[in-house]
Amino acid sequence: MWLLIILPLAIAAVWAQNSLDNLYKLGGKAFDAGDYEKAVGYYGEYIREAPSRSDGYLLHANAYR
Repeated sequence: MWLLIILPLAIAAVWAQNSLDNLYKLGGKAFDAGDYEKAVGYYGEYIREAPSRSDGYLLHANAYR
């Protein structure tokens, strides 16, 4: 019974982290390619997904060129 409760929570946590990692990487690739508008979008989504993570704000601000 407890497995039915814990397993979905664990899967959700892993999925959320993968989503953040993906947004971080996509933002970095866009930034490196000089597509700052796209990078701002990815980092903005990163901030919406994890507002307590300060690195998102720094990357987002840095992409405004």
